[in-house]
Amino acid sequence: MAPNNNSKNKRATLNDSLLEIIREGGLPSQKNTEEMEEQELFKKKFEQLQQVRYQEQIVFNQKEQQTQNQVKAIQQELKALAGSVKNLDKEVDKAVEQIPAHPGVYHLNFLEKLKQAVVLLKKRVEEASSWLELFNRKQAKKRGYWPQTRK
Repeated sequence: MAPNNNSKNKRATLNDSLLEIIREGGLPSQKNTEEMEEQELFKKKFEQLQQVRYQEQIVFNQKEQQTQNQVKAIQQELKALAGSVKNLDKEVDKAVEQIPAHPGVYHLNFLEKLKQAVVLLKKRVEEASSWLELFNRKQAKKRGYWPQTRK
């Protein structure tokens, strides 16, 4: 009877262990395949995220480069405008000196229009100059503060 009893105990423990495996989440092979599928899904999503980040970085770099190019172009235009203002002074001097000895109404109107244009330009240049001076002072204050904080 002992051999029969021993085989019943083995079957009971085998059944118990199978029940425990099922209770814990199924057979090990099913659990492994589910974990592998989850890992593959995670890898795919991670790769997609990396691709999106790379594309965002490319777009950001392109916009940054475009902004830098625009700033350089505007700087060149401003330098050219500053040079043309200097040339304007010379041209106004030439126009004033070329007035004949016996000026007429035409010359009077010409000089009045020239005077109005120069006064308007002077006003705008002074406004721009004061605005630029204020901007430069603010920039100098920022440059003066931040280097001190890094020490």
